[in-house]
Amino acid sequence: MSMFSSSKWFLCVAEDHNSSSLKATKIGQGYRLISIEDTHDGGLVSLLQVKQKNNI
Repeated sequence: MSMFSSSKWFLCVAEDHNSSSLKATKIGQGYRLISIEDTHDGGLVSLLQVKQKNNI
């Protein structure tokens, strides 16, 4: 059995080329931020995990 079998994973991609500063965005209480990286073109890529099982 895979350790990820009961988890749902989401990939979230966000870009904002016109912003001079990053503003925190609330993503919800049911998600855990796993990783976040800058892309070569200035965007952000993050990996989120659902904390508990839901019926999506």
